[in-house]
Amino acid sequence: MSEAQFAAEDRPDIKELLRSYEETQAELEHWRDQCQVSYDDRRNYWPGKTNDLRKSGPTATPWEGASDSESLVIAERIQAYVAMCAFALSRANIRAYPIEVSDVAHARIVSSFLKWMRDYYIPDFDREMELASNYLFEKAHAITYVGWERKDVTRLQLLNLQEIAATVPELAELIVTEQYDDDLVLMLQQQYPNLQKRDAKKALRKLRKEGAAELPVQVRSIDRPIVQALATDIDIFFPHYCTDPQKAPFVHRRVLMTAQEVLSRVNTEGWDEKWAEHIIERMRGTDSSMVDGSDPYSEQGRFDEGATDFIEIIYTYQRLMRDGAEGIYCTVWHTKVTDHFGKFELLNGLEDYPFVVTELHRDSKRLYEARSMVDLLRGVQWQVKAERDARIDRSSLATLPASKGPVGRPKPEFRPGGHVTERRPGEYGWVDPPPADPGSIEIEATMLSQADRMVGLSNPGEDPDAQIKRTFYLDKFLSHVRNVLSEAYKCFLRYGPDQLMFRVSGVPEPQQFNKEAEYKEMDICVHFDAQMHDPETVEKKIGQFVQLLSLDRVGKLNVEALLEVIAASIDPVLADAVLQPQEQGTAKAMRDVATDLSMIYSGIEVPARPQGAQIAMQLGEQYVQQPDVAERLQSDEAFAARLQKYMEQYQFAMQQQENAQIGRIGTEPAQFQGMQQG
Repeated sequence: MSEAQFAAEDRPDIKELLRSYEETQAELEHWRDQCQVSYDDRRNYWPGKTNDLRKSGPTATPWEGASDSESLVIAERIQAYVAMCAFALSRANIRAYPIEVSDVAHARIVSSFLKWMRDYYIPDFDREMELASNYLFEKAHAITYVGWERKDVTRLQLLNLQEIAATVPELAELIVTEQYDDDLVLMLQQQYPNLQKRDAKKALRKLRKEGAAELPVQVRSIDRPIVQALATDIDIFFPHYCTDPQKAPFVHRRVLMTAQEVLSRVNTEGWDEKWAEHIIERMRGTDSSMVDGSDPYSEQGRFDEGATDFIEIIYTYQRLMRDGAEGIYCTVWHTKVTDHFGKFELLNGLEDYPFVVTELHRDSKRLYEARSMVDLLRGVQWQVKAERDARIDRSSLATLPASKGPVGRPKPEFRPGGHVTERRPGEYGWVDPPPADPGSIEIEATMLSQADRMVGLSNPGEDPDAQIKRTFYLDKFLSHVRNVLSEAYKCFLRYGPDQLMFRVSGVPEPQQFNKEAEYKEMDICVHFDAQMHDPETVEKKIGQFVQLLSLDRVGKLNVEALLEVIAASIDPVLADAVLQPQEQGTAKAMRDVATDLSMIYSGIEVPARPQGAQIAMQLGEQYVQQPDVAERLQSDEAFAARLQKYMEQYQFAMQQQENAQIGRIGTEPAQFQGMQQG
């Protein structure tokens, strides 16, 4: 669609969109075929294979019923990486880093909020990211749609006249005056669209008689971010020449919906009601353009006969110019209805398409020339299969060799149990089977080892670069997750409520997130170090940091941050539960000391607590300066003794720490020097 058309009509040209969609499908046919091959190779799908893994059909070689074994070289290695990605996602450290120094406090809140989004707020986040990792390794692309989901449901609620007056005062006033019954029924139906005429009359009588009635009220049940992993060959289509997905002139996204889902979009997303009803009436129970036999995946059961219950909806996203400004526009349409559309709108606030795209191997600028892990392992898989088939076939011939006999007897048939003719009449016997190949198993082992080296799954002793390769693939996935979370966070700032309560592990009270300007600019990091889950590596690194801490003469190391790292390396889930923000820890220590001092004042002797010595000493100095406390210290020896004993315990604990530090580094640490001077 040209800019001139858009500016003149201020509406999309559906016929032009259909032409673009069909051309894109035709241009991407080779890519779709390539993805089909990858899908088959990973799952060992090919024609002629029987359930007992034998060859059948006219193309069966070397004979009908020969071995047709499966080789899971591709499937096992992709599944290994999918499992590693899932593990990395569950253990990853998610942090928000401020753009400005003044936003450090906000960054901690955003970090907790992002973890809560991953674990609870975004529905099926783990499942969609697992699906995205499968697509990344099998299809070479991980593509995820990030948007906002709204859903309204109709529920019966008991409403009184006061509640109606709060929303529609003129309606409540007319009900009280008992006038214009027919008009009131119509007004009730307009205010409550799902209310039938008979029910409206009944509700009107109850409102006048009892002051309340049950009315169907639309309630927003879902209002949250949504992420969906998309298959690069089925769900989303960029131009075939695309090099940067965010700079593409258009993107077609294909979605299958039920009739109810289409109707719900009328209320939640403002789709045209007549268009929605039209496509439901016309298309329900019929095949769509890609649900019928033209779909290359129909034989795999992706869309079976039940797919006719779905309606194919196309979202087309375009970069268009209007009034000298560029914007992202979205058109909702159907391939069989070219004279109307469901919705056409400017996506306010969006500078990029709502998709996160990650390529596995980028050895070409073009998006659709990326290579998958299937492409790397395909040759090895077929070689391994060939060796296994050869061994099985040799074993079959040795177990039941073909017989031999005079010419003219049974038709020659070289196979296990077959018959081979021989020119010397009258001689019968068995055909010698091919000799066993002792090197076949070694060849297969070499091929499997090669497959592991190619994708970084070898032992470090066999491949020194194995860890680098694994890190490369995991970083690809975690980079995708980071960008998805970043876009989901932006969606929340754009569409979410101004205030939201969320819970943080280890904190009993829910936290409140307020949308403010300070929260808008944050750098998000999703980090996972596989080595930190090796006990020996973790122990070694922690020991090195402890030694470094003993050399810290000026308090340069952040002890609190070190504790967080150590706890996360042991178990990140438990770390979130046991670690508390420093501010919260300080507040708790102050409350504990204040409680102790109150008990001492009341005549109860209490011991010092194992932590918080510095805070206790500071509060103790402030406590004895209070007039009533100072006066009692002069007159009450028992009280003075209890308080002195309590503070001496903390002083002894601090002295122990000081002596330990002096013993390690040979001088008094700076933090203790300052403390004593104070």
